[in-house]
Parts: sequence; structure tokens; C-alpha cells
Amino acid sequence: MLNPSDLIHLPYTPSLTEGGITFACRSLATASTRLDSPPYEWLRGQVAGAALELAFRRHLSAQSIPFKVQGVTPFTQPERYDLLLGGHRSTLHDLFISRRRQIASIRRDPGSLLQAPALVPLEQIAADENRPDDLLLFAFCLGLTTPTRMEVTRALEAGQPAWFIHPLPREWARPVNWFPLAGLTIKSECDAPLAVEIGGLDEAHSFVTASLVLR
Repeated sequence: MLNPSDLIHLPYTPSLTEGGITFACRSLATASTRLDSPPYEWLRGQVAGAALELAFRRHLSAQSIPFKVQGVTPFTQPERYDLLLGGHRSTLHDLFISRRRQIASIRRDPGSLLQAPALVPLEQIAADENRPDDLLLFAFCLGLTTPTRMEVTRALEAGQPAWFIHPLPREWARPVNWFPLAGLTIKSECDAPLAVEIGGLDEAHSFVTASLVLR
């Protein structure tokens, strides 16, 4: 049985958020089913999951624990990777917790996380590529979100870093016939310079980006 002392607290840095956002943008470019409605919760989950994976790899490196990373089904999910520990494939199952009361409760009593159900999709357990010696790892990420315009404004006024992601309409993002995006005009009415990055897939289905700063 696990005890609260068995839980590992991984330090969180802003670079983990940036890495998670980069991953989420790449995932958005290949996730055609996410364009039917604003995928806010899905994007937050992608950021948190990628940040946890990066934090775990940093922990392994800091502890001098050898591990390997290998690609998973490059054609269908080019952005996903498996982590190998001692030759065992490891899968990190993450849960993003954003409710203030839950966060406060967990901070008072981290051992309460041991009561959380270990939920794993049945299709994943029954998949042919799974092996009896695979490792299932469970991680929790605590973080507040800004789901309303007022909360976004408060965060900006407090000097918090902010990233805004805008998926293009389906007609642009998933055209019937591929053609290069050209003649795009972008302007800013902000009082300070604004960094913009445009990302998507090229004709070869490779992820490409273009970065610029609007004065």
C-alpha cells in the first residue's frame, strides 16, 4: 500500500508551461476532431499533461535514473512518445486539478490524492501492444485557470504571463484541397509589442511555424 510519504513532489517552473503550450499547439494542428467547438478544456489538459511529462523526465535526469524515449505510431500521433524505464514501457496518466477548494485541500493534506481512483481507459488496457510488465504512472497537476474575461484581465493587471491560442475555422484549417496560406494580414491595437506565432501543417503534413512581433 502507498503512503503519503511515497508521493513525489516535482518542482514546477514557467518553462514547463511554455513546453506544454508548444506541445498543445502541435497537437491542435493534427487533432481534426477538436475543431468543432472551442477546445479550451482539451487545450488545458494537453498543456498540463505535457508539462507533467517534462517535469518527470527532469526528475529522472536529476536523480541520474536512466531512461529512453521512443516515438509512438509516428503517422497517426507524431507528437506522442513512450518513456522506457529499465526496458519497461511507462505510461503517465495525468489529472489537472483547477478548482480552488480542491487545490487548497490537497495542499493541506497531500495524502488525500491516494483516495483518487486510478482510472485507465479499458481500450488502452486491452490494446494489443500492451505488455504485462508495462508501468502505469499517475500524476496530478494543480493550477488555477482564467475561464472568464474578468479573470484574464486580473491576471494581466497582476503581470502574469499570458498566451492566447486561436484555432482557425475548419474551412481554413481543414480545406478539401490543400493550398498554401498566403496574403494574411495581422494587426495589433495593443499598447505594447505583441509576439505572434502562426503554426500548422504544410503539404507534406509536417508542422511548421512562422513567428513575428507586432509593434
